[in-house]
Amino acid sequence: MDMDAITEITPQHPHWPAGLRDLYERMPQRLWVRGETAVLALPAVALVGSRASTPQGNVNARQIADRGGDAGFAVISGLAYGIDAAAHSAAVSRRMPTVAYLATGVDRVFPAGHHDLAQSIVDSGGALVSAYPPGSAPTRERFLERNGLIVTHARATAVVEAGFRSGTLNAARQAREAGRPVGAIPGPQEVAQYAGCNALIRDGHASPITTGDELLALIPQGLG
Repeated sequence: MDMDAITEITPQHPHWPAGLRDLYERMPQRLWVRGETAVLALPAVALVGSRASTPQGNVNARQIADRGGDAGFAVISGLAYGIDAAAHSAAVSRRMPTVAYLATGVDRVFPAGHHDLAQSIVDSGGALVSAYPPGSAPTRERFLERNGLIVTHARATAVVEAGFRSGTLNAARQAREAGRPVGAIPGPQEVAQYAGCNALIRDGHASPITTGDELLALIPQGLG
């Protein structure tokens, strides 16, 4: 198979992500995939978080990604700097399945600095996925829609780091609306990257987690 080929799939495709059906009328009617479509049919966990991640946040993302992969889950994220990159890189380094949802066409990597990471995801048997046709440029609305695809595809979402006004909080909200459990890693009050995580936990919108096992434990029985 040409791993750089772009495949267009519809909800009738055998590898269509089952979780996306919970978006109902908001479910895209096409996805463009660069890489292995079969990875989309695997059970998955999502990792989201700050683009300006801390070193400890990157360690936490790698640990959760490793544990998810060991348990047979694909690692889903959005190819952004920071936590997304740490999660994808952890999966690629161990040749575990990982999927990056993009707010651009799959032929147009954003940010451009992640061209090599995107290629490594494809080369290691993962996939780049977009609800937008090749050539599409990123917009704020598309990033928000991309967040919804990430967290609805997954069985559970880990918010590894998030600032108080982080776009990651939008992803957490969409996960809750889709009925997906959300775990957030608590952190020191004085560290800005944990303000959003601490708020999610305080307001009852996320369960506190510190490990991949704790994230997996949030998945309802029978959905693993």
